[in-house]
Amino acid sequence: MELVSSSKFRKAKERAESARPYFNTLYNTVQDIAKNTSNSRNVFLKERKVNNVCYIVIAGDRGLAGGYNSNKLGTGKVIPVGKKAKESLSKRGYEVIDYIESVEKCVYEDANRVAQAAMEAYKNGEVDEVNLVYTEFISALSQEPKIVKLLPVTIDNTSTEKEVKKGKAAVQYLPSADAVLGYVLPKYVSGSVYGAIAESFASEQAARRTAMESATDNA
Repeated sequence: MELVSSSKFRKAKERAESARPYFNTLYNTVQDIAKNTSNSRNVFLKERKVNNVCYIVIAGDRGLAGGYNSNKLGTGKVIPVGKKAKESLSKRGYEVIDYIESVEKCVYEDANRVAQAAMEAYKNGEVDEVNLVYTEFISALSQEPKIVKLLPVTIDNTSTEKEVKKGKAAVQYLPSADAVLGYVLPKYVSGSVYGAIAESFASEQAARRTAMESATDNA
């Protein structure tokens, strides 16, 4: 099992690392447009009082991965990704509005489907916030549980005024920045979900590899 997890880990790591540049670019594009779009009417940018929250919770497909699957937590409405997340959250009585059965077999179309379900729930006022719960792959020995707010989109104001002006001058959006934002935002949400799934699968395989290596040594 250590050898199998090592083989899967290499492929999962490549998948996660190859996905990062695209989704980082999507995030930066959304941030750039949002910063330079005054009085946007886009519903996904509007902050509102949070009464109901939706969590997209990504866990593993199998056990024997140390504490990997036990690091996840979801409340309110949930969209579980992975067999362990679905089993755990269903038993605990959370309202499941959609799910992905397998992290390993997940393709972009699956991530897009659940992202659209979360966006529809937000747009219809069923939830006031959408959070993504996953494990960030840092290295073979280090994986970090994270919660990221997907909706409403939070504008990162850490950039300097000079950088913002430079970005605004460098890019012209047609027919308008608001129209481009409306087109890019759904892809940003779907891309974030898929990128998190890739990160989580690599983290799962790394955790299982470490657990099986320890079990082998102990045996």
